[in-house]
Amino acid sequence: MHTRHDRKRNNSYTSLFISATPLRNIMMKRHLCLLTLTIGLAVFTPIGLIAAEGVTLSQVSNVSRLHSAVSDNYAIDAQLQGIARPKQEASLRFPTVGQVSRIHIVEGAKAKAGQPLITLDDRPQAAEVAVARVAAQSKANIIQAEVAVKRALRSLQRVKEAKAVDASSSFEVEAKQNDYDEAIAVLEQQKELIKNLEAQLQLAIAKQDQMTLTAPFEGQVMLIGIKQGNSVDTTTSVIQIADLSLLDVEMHLPSQLFGSVAVGETKLLRAGAPINRKVAATIRYVSPVIEPTGGTFLVRMEIENNDGSLPAGFEVWYQ
Repeated sequence: MHTRHDRKRNNSYTSLFISATPLRNIMMKRHLCLLTLTIGLAVFTPIGLIAAEGVTLSQVSNVSRLHSAVSDNYAIDAQLQGIARPKQEASLRFPTVGQVSRIHIVEGAKAKAGQPLITLDDRPQAAEVAVARVAAQSKANIIQAEVAVKRALRSLQRVKEAKAVDASSSFEVEAKQNDYDEAIAVLEQQKELIKNLEAQLQLAIAKQDQMTLTAPFEGQVMLIGIKQGNSVDTTTSVIQIADLSLLDVEMHLPSQLFGSVAVGETKLLRAGAPINRKVAATIRYVSPVIEPTGGTFLVRMEIENNDGSLPAGFEVWYQ
């Protein structure tokens, strides 16, 4: 038989068990949720969220489809994006070593094709040109050779006339003929020498021309990387020039758009900062080949910028 004290103690244990049960259940649920969430995150699935938050499989499916759609949109948006770059740009280097003596232009200025930009110290080359020019323009030897030819010809003619009246022998005619032939040979030799001297003059001029960089096309000077007095070699990029009158855009459009663009058409592109408006672009090339790996085809467009109001390097999107 249980005593009152025993019944009271059993009731206390029962109450303690009953009151501890909800707490234990809550802790077990929490541990279960954390475990499930951890497993879900580990395998990169939303199962953990389903167990922890009660999300239905239908909702998870919708989220998955949304994620796929967003990914596809990002991929398509990347395909429809391009950069407006200068149609022509060049980074110029000297083909020889030297020291900068003159900088003919400043950054931001516009240069015409063939305009001098930077010159190295060309005094040795200038002296070589001067000497070569004097030699090439010297006609003294030519004149002397021509006089000798005329004199030999007159002697030959007199001997032939004398031979006609038996006043001269065949031996004398042959000797005068040899003198004339030798004079002709000397004259031709002098002419060839003058040609060689003229070629040397042109070579000296070409060497001097290498000491000056000129604009390869009409454009704007973007950067001058040296100062007067600096030494340069053939690896030194000294000046950058770009033609901003036309901006070139290259895009790899998705194959779904193939056939909807044609050469000569004008398209409105959405320009990013700092333009933040639509700009017109003319299609100049459409590749007939679709890349099998990415399912895209190449399109090149041009944006007119004759007034120079648009900078190069801004992003554009195909509309």
